[in-house]
Parts: sequence; C-alpha cells; structure tokens
Amino acid sequence: MSAVTKIATILISFLLMCMQMCAHAATAIPLTYGEMMLTSEQARADVMLLRVALEKAHPGLYRYVPKSDIDAAFDKLEKRVKTLITDADLYGEISLMLATIRCDHTKVEFSGAMMKYRRNILTYLPFWFKLFDHHIFVFGGDGTQNALPRGTEIMAINGQPVGTVLKRIERAISVDGFADAPRQSKLAADIDLMGSDFDQPYPIFYGFALQFKLSIVMPGETQAKDRDSSCYYVS
Repeated sequence: MSAVTKIATILISFLLMCMQMCAHAATAIPLTYGEMMLTSEQARADVMLLRVALEKAHPGLYRYVPKSDIDAAFDKLEKRVKTLITDADLYGEISLMLATIRCDHTKVEFSGAMMKYRRNILTYLPFWFKLFDHHIFVFGGDGTQNALPRGTEIMAINGQPVGTVLKRIERAISVDGFADAPRQSKLAADIDLMGSDFDQPYPIFYGFALQFKLSIVMPGETQAKDRDSSCYYVS
C-alpha cells in the first residue's frame, strides 16, 4: 500500500468514526437531511484523531506549507469545535482545514448517513457545466428535465450570485501545491467525489436544497430570467 493510499484510507476511516452515530438513522430517507448535532467532546475527539493521523502518517504534510501554518489551521479548527457543531458544519470545517495542506489526495468524504442521503436525494445541479473565471456555462443536460440550451450562463443559484458561491466553495477544494487553476476543473468534475467539487460541498455551505432557483442568461440574450430546476431524485 502506497503512502498516499494509506492516508486516504486513514481519512476515510476517520470520517466514518467521527460521525458514527449517524449510522443508526432510519432506513427511510427523509426529503430533507437531518443534520446531527455533535457535542464539543465528540467533535474535539474527532479533530484530535484527524490531527494524530495526519501528523503520524502523512508523508507530505509540510511539503508545501510550513508546520506553523498547519498548526495554526488545526488550532483554528479546534477552537471552532469547542462549542456545539453539526455533522455537516464539521465536514465543512475539516474540508477548509485539509485544503490548507495543498495535497490533492487529502480530502474528506461524507459520513455514512450523509452518503446514504445523497445517493437517494441527490442534490446535484441538474446539468453539466464548464467554468470560466468564476462563471458557470451549461455544457449539457441529464435528459430528465427540460434541458437548458448549451451555452446558457448561470448568474445566480437560489438567490446567491454564482461568483460568490464559487469563491466560497473553492476554499474547501484540495489541490497539489500552489497551482490554483485546477480548482476550476475540479468544481466542474471530480471522480474522487460524488459528482464534482461543486456538487459535494454546495449543500454543506448552502444547505441541502431540493430545488434550485436559477437566474440565467440564454445564448444570444442579454437579460437574465428566473428558472426553477428540481434536484435529481431517486425513489
């Protein structure tokens, strides 16, 4: 087993442990995800486990970023979990912390309960897209809804300007070194995650939406118009 594979295994095991109480959720999948509240003791234990795993086993923990910066990121995370925090918020905070390491192979996966929810109530944007300088353009449709024409620009999602959404989400994306350009391609597609580096963290930072209210500009037009678009649903 390579060092990178070992780290990935450790991190996946960590997240499964850190949210183990979610595994007892009911078999029926509710339409809205019920975030689990973690006590400070639970969250701090999870963060301590993560820190020990990284410091003992990650071969490139300080390859791009000095130890003082990593320590500061951990200190910030540990301060955040001194109070009550939900499993979704903990996922977001850990994602932000891991992104500071600047290692593409070091990222966090959903807990079992969150993964189960997303496999049944898939909170994906219902189209494929390409990104250009924090602008989203439709590249294709999923075939289940009235497709947006290719080249349609998405101006806002659920009332939030696209540029604002992307800049918030991309801070949680892990990339190798200081080549930040790959974040654009990862936002559109990433085989390591369920969908992309947009679809996975979006509900963490903006809530698990069952419908997207889009503001769009169609090809050849200049005026934005509203469009409601349901998320994927698997019965």
